[in-house]
Amino acid sequence: MFRPQVVHEIIDQNKEIIKEMDPVLLKELPVSKANLKVVREGMRQAVTTPESTSNLLSGLPVKAAAKTGTAQTDKDEIFHNWVTVFAPYDDPQIVLTVVIEDVSGFQAAVMPWPKMFWTGISLRPADLWIT
Repeated sequence: MFRPQVVHEIIDQNKEIIKEMDPVLLKELPVSKANLKVVREGMRQAVTTPESTSNLLSGLPVKAAAKTGTAQTDKDEIFHNWVTVFAPYDDPQIVLTVVIEDVSGFQAAVMPWPKMFWTGISLRPADLWIT
């Protein structure tokens, strides 16, 4: 497990690297490589399977893998919606997790956000289909 970081490197106006931020390994996870491979493959299949909620990410410009989730709340038909996406699939460099609280009914409210992140699309929340 690596320490989360936002910046990879700092560059000046001439695009010269001033400082690189190397990843910091915090600890090895107690998971076998075989089990981790199965989890990674399942997350990739979640993106590539047409019937999957994560299939909305199949058209990303980078090969990605994802896991979605829905958490109950104490409100009737109101849920918390989340997705974790990593990419590129073959050499993960970025992990993105999006959580939207208090979503009405069962819907993939979080799915437009990772797509916007990886495609560089900028939309206002009002432009999305989230209700």
